[in-house]
Amino acid sequence: MRVLGAAFLITVMTTYLALPHGVRGDGRPSPSSQEGAGQTLRAPATRFAVFDSECLAQRGINPKANDTLAALRAFGDALNVKLFDPGALAGAVFIADGSVDISDYFIKALKSKPSGPKGLAAPAVNVPAATVALIDTEAFGRERAGVTSLVKAFGRVTQEFAPRKAEIQKLREESEAASGERREKLEAEVKKRQEAAQAALDKRVKELTGPVYEEIGRALMSFCKKNGLTFVFDLSKLEKDDTLPPFDLPLPADAPDVTEAFISAYNRGELKP
Repeated sequence: MRVLGAAFLITVMTTYLALPHGVRGDGRPSPSSQEGAGQTLRAPATRFAVFDSECLAQRGINPKANDTLAALRAFGDALNVKLFDPGALAGAVFIADGSVDISDYFIKALKSKPSGPKGLAAPAVNVPAATVALIDTEAFGRERAGVTSLVKAFGRVTQEFAPRKAEIQKLREESEAASGERREKLEAEVKKRQEAAQAALDKRVKELTGPVYEEIGRALMSFCKKNGLTFVFDLSKLEKDDTLPPFDLPLPADAPDVTEAFISAYNRGELKP
């Protein structure tokens, strides 16, 4: 059994050097007018639980096979839980409590029944009720209301690469004013410099923001434990009306958005290990 969530905070590298004038240097949109909406920690209790499709596959069980899915559904019903596969959510869910992962129990029941997957005996285990909240990780980098250390890191990258961006922009303007063979050469040079600068930018962003995201991940775990949260779904990757695979399980309509509460607690230093 493994707690999934390592991919939850992976950030997409910016395209700052390719952006037109007026777009933020960190590649992120301007702050939304909805910042801070719905901040409450009264998370609903659910009977959600998870199975790890990667773990099943490693043990020789095809998690996409119809027989396996039917067995998983029946197994979940026997445990009075609604199952979903977080591995199919592309890093959109952070799981703070591994006790809601029934993968090991399912594998053991399946392996101990040579006649087939149907009618698996449910183990004598009490899967706890799970609480669900929502968070918008894109808000972490917002200039006016984001995670201070992350905003500073993006700001430092912007400052460091400003001269290179200006050079590329100047060269682009020259190419647009030129014609014929000279224009072709200038356009090729713009492309070459932009690709090189983008690679350097991506590397620098990882260097400066990687440690911050690792700290944010630890803080998010602390935040979940402090507030009794089991699952946190990322609104930047998952809409409220999306369903959870493979059984199209809907998110609770009353799941709170804890984005502002988390950012505030983090910036105040309240989530240290």
